[in-house]
Amino acid sequence: MDANGILNVFSMDKSSSKSQSIIRTSDKGRLSKEEIEKMLHEAKQYEKEDEEQREKVAARNNLESYVYSVKQAADSALDDKLSSPDKTKVKEACLYSQYVSYLSLI
Repeated sequence: MDANGILNVFSMDKSSSKSQSIIRTSDKGRLSKEEIEKMLHEAKQYEKEDEEQREKVAARNNLESYVYSVKQAADSALDDKLSSPDKTKVKEACLYSQYVSYLSLI
């Protein structure tokens, strides 16, 4: 049996040198050509929506990365560069709940 589920059987009678071959296929559990065509059509139909969703996810990831880097910069900033109240304001602005409301608009 090969990877495609096709069984090839070959037999030969040695005394009469008579041979016979049988090929058995199993289509059970496989998609028909119509089902495959339908799936391809649906994939083309939803291609634009998929791309828009990919862009939204990328934008969200970029924003989360930026917010994280700003928070890290505020945490590591020296007191002479950024005052303690300013650090607190930056950290509060970087809270997940603060920018997640913006993400819901995207």
